[in-house]
Order: sequence, then structure tokens, then C-alpha cells
Amino acid sequence: MSESASSSRTHSSVWSHFTLLEEEGKAQCNYFGTKYKRSGGSTTTLHTHLKNKHSRSFWEFLVKWIVCDDQPFVVVECEYLRKLFRLLNPNAKSLSADTIHNDIMKSFKDEKNKIQEILQEQLTFLIKDELES
Repeated sequence: MSESASSSRTHSSVWSHFTLLEEEGKAQCNYFGTKYKRSGGSTTTLHTHLKNKHSRSFWEFLVKWIVCDDQPFVVVECEYLRKLFRLLNPNAKSLSADTIHNDIMKSFKDEKNKIQEILQEQLTFLIKDELES
């Protein structure tokens, strides 16, 4: 049987994001389903998961929203968007348009290179097929 975050045995704020799985001796992320072995009362691994995995996921969704919704890069410098981020996460760092721009351009170049590689492979197969026929 699982134990919720409100358990008296789970005092850390990290437990609002995890469920304790008593039988397995593990903690499961409420958002990603990732399970971590409980080692005593330590929550370091759980905090690390939140810091790394959740920050990365937030960043990826933010970038996708900016690109797909055709938002200007400077949208991240909007005072009210920053206030919203701080409301959701008081430890949220301020973002800059330059950082978003650089990250999006890097992603664009990576995707462009992948497409070029796929097209090059297909062109090679097409030429090979033409030469063999």
C-alpha cells in the first residue's frame, strides 16, 4: 500500500511531488512515474530529481511554446510572466531573451543536421538503386 505525502514520516517539502511506496521501499515521482530507492530518511536523490528532471522538462516545454506559438524571444522578459514563474516556483531564475534565442538556435541546428543526414542517406540509396537498375 502506498503512503501519501501527508504522512507523518515524510516531513520534507519534496514529498508533495512524490508518493512513498512502502512495500517496494521506493518513492515515485507524481509527474514522471520515476521510482527511486529510499535510503533511510534521506531525500537528496528526490531533490536532485526535482532540480534536474523538472527544470529540464519545464525548459523544453517553454521553448516549444515559444516556437509553436510564434512568441518573440523577449516574452521571457515580461514582468508578469516572470511573476507567474515565481508564483509557481519561488526559486525560479529569471530568463533572458538571449538565452532562449541561443537555445532555440542550437536546437534548430541540431534538428537541421538530423534532417540533412536522413536526406543524405536517402539520396545515397536512390543513387544506388538508379545505378543498379
